[in-house]
Amino acid sequence: MGLPNIQSLADWSAVFRDVDLWAPLVRAALAQHGLPSDVPVSNDGLLPGSHAVFAAGSYLIVKIYSPLWPKDFATETGLYREVASHSLLPFPGMVACGVLPASTPGSGNSTWPYLIMRRINGVPLGQVWESLAPAQRANIAARLGDFTAVLHSLPLTLASRAGLATSRQAWLDFLATQKAGAPARHRRWGTLPGHLIDGMAGFLAGPWSPPSPGWGLSLLSCDVTADHVLVAPLEGGGRWRINGLIDLGDAMVGDPEYELVALYLLALACNRDALAAFRDAYRSGRPGSRAPDTSPEFAMRMMCYCLLHPFDVLADLPERLRRAIAGAPHWPAAARALWGPGPG
Repeated sequence: MGLPNIQSLADWSAVFRDVDLWAPLVRAALAQHGLPSDVPVSNDGLLPGSHAVFAAGSYLIVKIYSPLWPKDFATETGLYREVASHSLLPFPGMVACGVLPASTPGSGNSTWPYLIMRRINGVPLGQVWESLAPAQRANIAARLGDFTAVLHSLPLTLASRAGLATSRQAWLDFLATQKAGAPARHRRWGTLPGHLIDGMAGFLAGPWSPPSPGWGLSLLSCDVTADHVLVAPLEGGGRWRINGLIDLGDAMVGDPEYELVALYLLALACNRDALAAFRDAYRSGRPGSRAPDTSPEFAMRMMCYCLLHPFDVLADLPERLRRAIAGAPHWPAAARALWGPGPG
């Protein structure tokens, strides 16, 4: 038995979590680098993502990349070479990477790029967020502000060596492409009400449209979500710390404000008090830089960035915010509901 030919998302979704299918390839990847390969292979405790990810024994993770998103392998392995060893960034250490040949038993006659990294102990932030006291949430958010400030301060030569586009024009081209396709994309997703989609093109053409005023370029993760922030309990119980950050496959170079889309919506669960704690720590880590604010222009700009995102980031909002956006008469009201000042 081996892997089928992957031609579509449906093909991939049917197999990418199947331990029995992937275990021979995981062990083959380990063996290619002289690592112990006679180890248990599982995905217990690992949340599903875009690619096939498995624990190999107790200390290693093997990530095998889907042919549906071929750029992710080069982006992630290139960045791990450059930033994973940075002492102030808690990314997992890269052990090895490579490509399994099509002749590998069980490969389905396809080649498979892979990354082997050290396992970070911890659970995804989303599993504990609701149980955290406000002070704990603020502390987690502040630590994310510290880490993000470091990431955004790294030299762009590092991103260039990892194969990322590092010009201002590349970011502007990305925004233009996303803007042109936004209404059709959101109609296909079906998350937003029709009257807001009808007004989307006009809203995105407004004077608040990104990038932000005085913007500069930074290396962005673009995927700091509750699944990708790993936390572990501190001694004494009831308190948690960030143990690591994972997944750089969606990284880009662009306007630092864009980082907030995934971070605020998907890691901090749209908690404005946590966003304020993030902002304060980020500002301390990058003196003189622009930090998230609470102005109407910021809220409108960030709503635009939500609409320009390649993924449907508005699909999993808290129920109160989904109702508020669905009931908003226009985009400024929706922007205030999601990003405007007020309690979290």
